[in-house]
Amino acid sequence: MPDLLDDLRQLAGQAGEPVGLEGLAVARRRRERRRRATAAVVGLAVMAAASVFLLATFRESRAPKPADSPPTGWSTYTDPYGWTIDVPDGWQTNVFAKSSDTNPGAQFIGSNMSVQVGIEPAPSVSQAPDLKLPPGLTLPPSNDSAFPLNAGALLSNVEGGLGGQFNGDGQRFDVLVLSPSLPGPLPKTDVSILDHMIGSITFEPWTVGDVRNGWEAIATPTEDVSWITVRGGTYILFRTPDGYQLKGSISCGGKPPSKTSTTPDGFAVLDCPDGSTWETDAPGSSGGSGIATSSNDPPPEWPVVTAHDGTLIAFVIPGYFPPGTGGAS
Repeated sequence: MPDLLDDLRQLAGQAGEPVGLEGLAVARRRRERRRRATAAVVGLAVMAAASVFLLATFRESRAPKPADSPPTGWSTYTDPYGWTIDVPDGWQTNVFAKSSDTNPGAQFIGSNMSVQVGIEPAPSVSQAPDLKLPPGLTLPPSNDSAFPLNAGALLSNVEGGLGGQFNGDGQRFDVLVLSPSLPGPLPKTDVSILDHMIGSITFEPWTVGDVRNGWEAIATPTEDVSWITVRGGTYILFRTPDGYQLKGSISCGGKPPSKTSTTPDGFAVLDCPDGSTWETDAPGSSGGSGIATSSNDPPPEWPVVTAHDGTLIAFVIPGYFPPGTGGAS
């Protein structure tokens, strides 16, 4: 209705021109043409603005992302848990101890990327809640990773960055890489820096008798059943198709045995000063009498893994006997 009134007023203002239906029709047609022309102009303006926005967005997406400068040199960081890593000169190093939200380790910070390496939390054992295990220990245990590490194989997308895990000296470590470039591709300079840093992670080689963080290097056995000494205690080492089993410590009620031996059919044999004896094999079959049996049957079993340099390392807690094992009472 307002459009019709406008047309009538416009026609009434034209002297000498009668106002009729034909005049109204002509006026309406003229009005529609003006509206279409205005709409076309507005549409072209909107399209032009959208084109400018899309072009700016495209240019922004194609713009080079910030990157760390190529290192002019490298320094070496050595962690208390045994690993070392090359760090670009000029990067910030933050060392952190255990807290409610972090584990012992270090973070290395550049201008566009940070690399964090930390040991995993200590596991808990529901059957022995009072047992305090060291951080990095995994249950079941895992052999060390193959070194040098490869960043491409180690890292994958995680929430907020790249993450991965590796094992060294019998311990498990977490790696976290953060950058504003992620989850997109890292700049080439950062890729080169990350490859170098991850590939530089190393551990010291072992010598039989070395003890680190509860692990001791032991000699690789030449027999399927061996009596060995680990951290001052007497243990039995079984070599099986599924790996190694370390059982002990073995004693005669807390006193040293009078004799230890093995049998061709895979048993370890204990003789005690009081004349009692006890024997056991890898699957756990056992037999005996007296204090030799009551002190050891069944014996606790401890982790044995192959370290990064091929050395066998064993983790024991001297003098500890979990509930249900010989020597626990």
